[in-house]
This record gives sequence, C-alpha cells and structure tokens, in this order.
Amino acid sequence: MDNPNRLNQPRPLRPAPLSDTPSSSITGRFVLPPRRNTSTAACDTCRTKRTKCDNLRPSCSRCLGSKIKCVYDTKEDETNTQALKRKKAELDKQIGDLMELFGYLHDRAIEEAQFILARIRTVHDPIQVLQSIKDAENLLPHRPSKHRHIGLEAIPNDIVLPAQPWTRLVSDAAVSELVSQFFTRDPYLFPAIDRDTFIAEMRNQNPTQAHLCTPLLVNTICAFSCLYTSHSLAEIFLKESKQLLDDEYGRPSLSSALALYLMYMISVFLGRDRAGIHFRHMSFDMLRYLDLENGFPNLHGNSPLEADERRRLSLAMWGLFFVESRAYVLYHQSPLIHPPSVPRLFDANTTPTSPRRSHTPEISYAGPTSTSRVGAPQPSRDARFFDMACDLAVLQYEIALYNEQHDSTGQDQQGRWELYSKWRAWLLDLASHQQPDANSTSQTVYLR
Repeated sequence: MDNPNRLNQPRPLRPAPLSDTPSSSITGRFVLPPRRNTSTAACDTCRTKRTKCDNLRPSCSRCLGSKIKCVYDTKEDETNTQALKRKKAELDKQIGDLMELFGYLHDRAIEEAQFILARIRTVHDPIQVLQSIKDAENLLPHRPSKHRHIGLEAIPNDIVLPAQPWTRLVSDAAVSELVSQFFTRDPYLFPAIDRDTFIAEMRNQNPTQAHLCTPLLVNTICAFSCLYTSHSLAEIFLKESKQLLDDEYGRPSLSSALALYLMYMISVFLGRDRAGIHFRHMSFDMLRYLDLENGFPNLHGNSPLEADERRRLSLAMWGLFFVESRAYVLYHQSPLIHPPSVPRLFDANTTPTSPRRSHTPEISYAGPTSTSRVGAPQPSRDARFFDMACDLAVLQYEIALYNEQHDSTGQDQQGRWELYSKWRAWLLDLASHQQPDANSTSQTVYLR
C-alpha cells in the first residue's frame, strides 16, 4: 500500500519550458495596447468632416487616399490656438499699415497724395507702396515728421529738382536727394553724365526738348543711389526703368545707352551679374549704332550749344570707356569698346589744343595756381582727376589686348617691360600733382 503521508507531500517542481515568448497570461497582464498618435491640428477637410487626421505633411493619409487637396491653417507643430494668435497679430499689423497709408493720403499735400494714389493703382499690394514711401523718407537727412508734407526746403545745400514729369514713384524732395547723392557721393563710379546739362534739363521739366535727361535715365539714377540705403526701393526704380525701356521700343539714344550701362551696374551690385550682362551689351550696341565718334568732327562751330554738345559727348564716351575698363579687368575678359578717338573735354573752361598722348589732349597738371599756357584757363580738380583716370584706363586696355594676343613666355619680356614703363610714367605723373596733403579726396585715393 502506498504511504498515506505521500499525499501531503508537495509535488516536485519542474523547470519552465524553454521559450522566448511569454505566456499569454503574462502578456495580457503587463503589455498595454499602443497609444494612438495624436495630431496638434487637423487639416481643413478632416476638421469639416469631423474625422480623425494624422497631421501628415504635405497631405494627410485621408486626403491622400481621397485624392483631394489637403490644406492646413496651422504651421507644423502649431496648435489651433497658436495659429489663431498668429493670424490675429498679422491682421493687426496689416490694419496698422493700411491706416498708416491712409494717413499719408489724408495729411500729405494734394500733389503727393495724387502720385501715392497713382502708385497704388499700379501695384497689387498697397503695403509695398507704404514701404517705398518709408524708404524714400529715410533718404532725407533732415526729414520732418511722419505725416507732414515734405517740401523742397527740406534739403538745404543740395540739388533741388522736381520729380515730375520724370518719375512718379517718390516726391520732389526724395528725387532731389537721390540725384544729389549720385553726383556728389562717388562721382568716379559713373562719370559719364554731364551734371550741368542733366540738372538744367531736369529743371526745365520738358522731356521733348531734353537731349540728356529722360525719365529712363532719371529712374535709373535713382535706383543706383538707392543701393546705399534701400535695396527694396532700388528694385522698384529698376522695375520702372525696365518698363520705360520697353516703352521706348529700342530707340537708340545717348541717354538710353547710359541708362542701360547703369542698369548693368545695378544688377552687379544686387548680385545678378549674369542676369544684367545683356544690359551691358545693349548699351554698347546702341553706341555703335549711334556712331558718335564719326559725327563728333561735324560739331566744329563756335556756338555755345555746339560747345556744350561736344563736351557732353566727350564726357559720355570717355566716361563709359573708363567704367568699362574696370569691368573687363575684373572679369578678365576682352574689352568690348576701344578708347574713344575724340578729345577729352571734361571742363567747360578748358580748351585743349593738342593731343597729350594717343587719345589725350594736353592738359596741365601743375596745380590750381600755375598755368601751362599764357592766359589759358586751367582745368578743375575733377577734370584733372578724370583725365588721369582715363590715362589709366587706356593703359589697362593696352595691357588687356597684349595679354590676349601674346603668351606668357620669356620672348615677350620686351613688350611687358614697355607696358610696365608706361605704368611707371603714369604713376610719376600722378605723384607730381595728386599729393595727398594738397588734394586728399576720394578720387585721389581711388587712383592710388
């Protein structure tokens, strides 16, 4: 018989089965079901239909499956409350800007209010007009309060010019400041425009009788001056210049050629060299079509009008050549134009009689108190600087042609030495009359 005490003995334990999978009872006790992914904000379609939205960007799964456009009113990781606060701030700013624009229309003089309204009618965003007005006011060194009429007296000691009929983008005071900056800040950047002729024709306010001043050139000059203060306003003036250029249907003129090269320089300053290179080529194509060099000898009369015309053409051709010399040196390209064959008539009081170099009339560099010819008027300081700058441009032209036609070998040392000797002679000539203590200007610093 079995032992009765055996029933009271515990059953021996056996080892657990070798398995990586826990039993169903343990799994059900400790493992929770996965949590549902919650979205911060649903798309418009899911919110309208009151369905679950997984908030995937750019399209949620439900809209992607239904092949409908998925639109979110919120930004990524933004709740509906945060989106409402952001939209409220944007609307408050928009209302404030519109009220400020209304203040300009209400408080300004009738003439200014009219061209502000005309500007609003040409754009789709009125805030852009407000920004252009603010940028124009920032150009004025002594501007009045925000809602006060800006009169011409706001710019003392500057060039006072009318804005119309040349441009309707800014007021008379802003145009006066921009043109004044163009001719006084750094005149060597673009010395191809005769300042006296341009200002006189601009004040006459008669585009049909003007020879140099045109709406295209005025807006381009304003765009160039705005590069120092406001790129947004420069873009507005540049856009206006392009529209005026299209309205001219490619009619060649000296002022258009000057404006085209200025538009190229503006594009370079804005970092759009490739986009603006066609303005440079269009400018020189227009100059070749005009053939100003062959027509220059026909202006041989002694009348003041012909004398002004000769000086204007000489300054334009030599000024463009001087500016272009920096372009092909910078880009290591072949020159697009050659040195002009016309004399350098940079000063109304100076009449050169004989060539100084291959293309240079004889102008004295001794100083403001000395004379090279008995009774001969002396050139101004700017004329002396520009003449020396043109000498340097001619030398750069010769060097560029020499490098293009000759290889860098030991056999061309004689030619290179001759060019170096010319540069040394130019440098000695410069040092003899451009001493810093006697003539310390931005022009002399540029030449050095």
